[in-house]
Amino acid sequence: QPITLRIFEHSGADPAAGPQEVLALEGTVNADGTYSFEGVEVLENQIFLAELEVDGLSYQSEFAVAPAGATELTLPDIIIYSTTDDFSSLKIDQTQIFFDFATEGVVQIFSVYNITNASDKTIVVSMGAEQKVPFIAFPEGAEALGYEAGQDSAAFVPTADGFAMPPSNTPYSLIAFASVPKAKEISISQPALLSIGEVALFLPEGVEAEGATLTDEGIQLLQTTNFHVYSASALNAGENIDFVLTGEPKDTTAVAPDITQNKNLLIGVGALGLVLILA
Repeated sequence: QPITLRIFEHSGADPAAGPQEVLALEGTVNADGTYSFEGVEVLENQIFLAELEVDGLSYQSEFAVAPAGATELTLPDIIIYSTTDDFSSLKIDQTQIFFDFATEGVVQIFSVYNITNASDKTIVVSMGAEQKVPFIAFPEGAEALGYEAGQDSAAFVPTADGFAMPPSNTPYSLIAFASVPKAKEISISQPALLSIGEVALFLPEGVEAEGATLTDEGIQLLQTTNFHVYSASALNAGENIDFVLTGEPKDTTAVAPDITQNKNLLIGVGALGLVLILA
């Protein structure tokens, strides 16, 4: 079984830049699952990880940072699971839906999904010809703009036509971007393709929501901006959350908080795999 050791360094010229790969070495996994790379120079603060491919999926170890004076380094185990394309065991623990009225003519919607894979298998997700995540629905009638991995997400594994989600104690975070035309009354019908434990809406101050399952949580401060927050009861798979938005933002320049690692990673639906690799 081939295995690759990847070594990264931070650029001293630009502290804001991410680590850059400086070396990749090829090796072989032994019959007992161990591997080693001999004669590798270990420099302080270098970042090391190992990567291998099994059944078309690329698996990586957690990274290890070399301490001062180290002459050897032990990498965390790479755990390989059996795979399935049945995503029904995934659970959406929480959905936070942000509404941004700052763009002329449209309301942008950022839906943040926290997803748990508590099974004992890696779930392989095919996005198909339409390049859509099959367990995430956009609001009915909305224009789908794309997806992005959220901050602090467990690591998605890119595949040829989608991605995979190994079992993880850390939730996966996926952001779905969409937009709807502005109007005096905006009707939103958001389907749940998997069960959702908690739902919260974040509206600009001055905008209100009305729906049978909504609870008004009042004005709350988030990243220096006030939002009108609503909570909703849990949803079973196949149910919708329906509500109507009215009113105008009190602060017409206010935008949704930066819920992404890097707004420049906003992508079209077809480029999800690239962004998951970057994330």
